[in-house]
Amino acid sequence: METILIDEAAGRKLAQQHGLEVRGVVGILETLFLRGEILDLNAVFANLLANAYIDRKFLNHRLHLLGRPPLD
Repeated sequence: METILIDEAAGRKLAQQHGLEVRGVVGILETLFLRGEILDLNAVFANLLANAYIDRKFLNHRLHLLGRPPLD
């Protein structure tokens, strides 16, 4: 299956309709963290929050699912 990196909602839906596996930036970062390639996911998410339009609640939810503390 082909994979595409996209975060925009309408683009994700269209890609999925065409049979593509969709991954977003947060999903890629989580995968790298789980592989041990990123040691401090909180720091990476904090940097993402400071430099991109992304919801803090969403990032904190993802951190919670991974057993990590929330962003300050």
